[in-house]
Amino acid sequence: LGGDGGGSPTTRRNASLRDSLTGLVAAIRAFVDAPRLKQMSLCVVAHLLGDGQADSISWLFRYIARNSWRVTAKRLEERLVESGAEVPEDLDRLFEAADLGEPASMDYIEFLAAALIFRPELYCDRPVLRAAYRFLDAADDGIVTGQSVHALMPDLSEEECTALIHEACGETAMTFQDFELFMAADEAACTSAHDAAASPAFSAAEAEPCGGGGGGASPS
Repeated sequence: LGGDGGGSPTTRRNASLRDSLTGLVAAIRAFVDAPRLKQMSLCVVAHLLGDGQADSISWLFRYIARNSWRVTAKRLEERLVESGAEVPEDLDRLFEAADLGEPASMDYIEFLAAALIFRPELYCDRPVLRAAYRFLDAADDGIVTGQSVHALMPDLSEEECTALIHEACGETAMTFQDFELFMAADEAACTSAHDAAASPAFSAAEAEPCGGGGGGASPS
């Protein structure tokens, strides 16, 4: 038969898709395990990314969601089964834990935020970080406090928001330098985990318009 050992184009595509979906599950798990302030910051970054910066993530969202505007645990499970990838036993729990809006599902922005956790070269870009920090520092004081985070997360008390900041930087207020270090702190760990789980297609994600609040990229 004498092929090149890589299999047919269809086989290679299927393997790439399977690895992409497996990498996505690993990203959602890492997002769930991340500090809540980092989750929020990645959602801000997801809103900020412009055209052409996460194309493969956008494609994966549309592939899973199909004709829907949201990705649910059930839809992701169906795609995992179709691709021959392993379905984690705690997939429903992961979606519940990653809930940032509608229970057990993700809109495009939430999906992008979770997938970005393995893309530090995007979210640790300094102009992007500065823009995200300005969002957290709504009063433009040059410092993020429990009060400013509480204004963005009213479901938490100001004391709880201060605790989030302390978890992030060990202080009760956070400068931009603190924020930059916090966001980059686990870059090596994220990259290592991603390399172990994700395919070239997923890791080469380059982007799509975020499209604002709940919808983002429309399924095709």
